[in-house]
Parts: sequence; C-alpha cells; structure tokens
Amino acid sequence: MPETYRYNDCISAKLGISFYISQLKQTKRSCDQEGLCDLFVLSPQKTSFPPLLLLGGMGPLAGALAFQQACEFFHNDRMIILYQASST
Repeated sequence: MPETYRYNDCISAKLGISFYISQLKQTKRSCDQEGLCDLFVLSPQKTSFPPLLLLGGMGPLAGALAFQQACEFFHNDRMIILYQASST
C-alpha cells in the first residue's frame, strides 16, 4: 500500500516534497528503485486547469523533483498527483 501525502495548498506541498527530497538524499535512496511506492497529492480548493498526473518510475528523486517543479509552475491552479512507483 502506498504512503499517501496530501496537501491543500502549494506552499505546504513544496515544504512536504522538499522534506521528502532531503530524506532521500540523507538515506542515499535518491536513485534506489526498490520498494518505494508513494502518492503525493496537491488538491487546492479551486483550480483553473485540469489535473496533472505524474508517474514516477525512474527513481524517487526524479519523480519528487518533477512534483516540486510542477508545484512551482502551477501553484494552486491545478490538482497535481505524483504516483511514485519506483519499483516499476
């Protein structure tokens, strides 16, 4: 079962994913493709654009950085979902 991280606004999502990235780097699991299966969801109250789904599978750091960049680009304008399936 994936670990689920839910955020209601862009600021908390960016803080949460930054912490996740720092944990990956500290534990040296940033390119480990075994065992990590996490779900990150930014779900603002009102959105202007359709949802964005990111599928992570190249390693946990790549997916986390993509989610972070999407949050910085779209802010609270769309729902952003990262399914971090690093064991794929």
